[in-house]
Amino acid sequence: MLWGYAAPTVLVIVLLASRQVSSLTAGIAGLAATIPPAVLALPDGQGTMAVLALESGKGAWLAWHAIAVILAGLFFHEVGRIVTRQRGEDAASTEYSHRRLFAACFLLGPFFEAAVGFGVGLVIVVPTLLRLGLAPIWAAVFGLYSQAMVPWGAMAIGSTVGAGLAGLPADVAGVATVAVEVPVLVALLLAFWWLVGRIGARPGLNAILDDVGWLAAICAGLYLTNRYIALESGAIVTCGILLPLRFFRDERPDLAAWQSLIARAAPYLALTGLVLLTRAAEPVEAWLRAASTLQPFADSLGFALLHHVSVLILVVAIGNGLAHGLGARLWREAAVAAWRAAWRPAAVTLVFVVMGRLTGASGMAGAMTETLVAAAGGTAVLASPAMGGLAGFLTGSNVASNAIMMPLQAQIAAHTGHPLTWLAAIQIASGNALTMFSPIRIAMGAALIGQPGGESEIYRRSLPMAAAVAAALFAFAAGVWALAG
Repeated sequence: MLWGYAAPTVLVIVLLASRQVSSLTAGIAGLAATIPPAVLALPDGQGTMAVLALESGKGAWLAWHAIAVILAGLFFHEVGRIVTRQRGEDAASTEYSHRRLFAACFLLGPFFEAAVGFGVGLVIVVPTLLRLGLAPIWAAVFGLYSQAMVPWGAMAIGSTVGAGLAGLPADVAGVATVAVEVPVLVALLLAFWWLVGRIGARPGLNAILDDVGWLAAICAGLYLTNRYIALESGAIVTCGILLPLRFFRDERPDLAAWQSLIARAAPYLALTGLVLLTRAAEPVEAWLRAASTLQPFADSLGFALLHHVSVLILVVAIGNGLAHGLGARLWREAAVAAWRAAWRPAAVTLVFVVMGRLTGASGMAGAMTETLVAAAGGTAVLASPAMGGLAGFLTGSNVASNAIMMPLQAQIAAHTGHPLTWLAAIQIASGNALTMFSPIRIAMGAALIGQPGGESEIYRRSLPMAAAVAAALFAFAAGVWALAG
């Protein structure tokens, strides 16, 4: 039965690897293939169809949290594009260089993902890379680097959930996750050098040493903030300090350059400030949640109308348009363009999150884990990155990945004697890292460059990134296994 449980996921991977179908088609096929084994996995005596319907509804509700961000984020993007056009600014106002690409990939994108989450870093970085003159497909590929520090995305909501499910203090889980994340970031840097060589910006020795120094500063910042401040502050504090330093070092801006940058960045700064403002004071945050939260399922995430990041994105997008006097025709243009770009990644999100929910709630994931532990014994820890990565890949959500797999990682730790702290950290890092390559993120990137349905080419070009990340995670898991043995 193990292979029957694994078959839907294998089918999705094969379809995506074939490059003959879109992510949406692969997701629909995977969801359809999940239903029969999910029915068989449910305990006898349960109302099968009722349970499947309920769990599908819960999955759809979880997916809505991401879909709302996709819709609002692409509307934000379209309004910004129209405002830029109205100003008469060039689409590519400068040119890309190795230094600018590094700053966008390792600092700018992760900062916004840490502040806002839900793939918003991608929404901001891809247009930035297009403005630098990068070809659209390459902008989508390098835009994936905005997800490089997703363990601290959205103020580390997913990692906090994971730490709680593992029964670990947040600071302990955070420091351990940094230890796993360091080799992941090194692997991503190696892939970055290879990719920039493909677009004609191959770094010399000085540039390589410069990158290593900045990456070391990022890793040190992540450790210090997780160790001495708080888990949720990891990437936003680290990147928030290093990003302006990097801009000053690279661009040597005068007053006019600072003013131009602030004008262009105003919507993004307003969004970040609004997100932080609604989360900085616990009483204010609690009031905003309590006053407006929709929660159709008792054990599901609530959608706070005055607090959810998608609503804040929408507010800033509307404010940006109003500030620049957009008329009714331009508002319609933005809305229509956003919907055309958003419907496909929204549909991809829905089918994959429901598929992940059915896989976990039916008991399929638990049964596969129990079989793995029984067969592999202590070496089951070597499969931990695959488990976390699979959940992140399918759901595109660090919250969902940890919710599905963290209890199973705890079972592996209990049965094999490996330290729970390290298994939890591997789960958080691997589940979050593979959200970078989830069909949900890839479809969103394709939409942002105006090539919906072009996911296969993005996958092909980002393969070195995925391979490097997987190698780093499995190497770390092998080290945990060897030390425990």
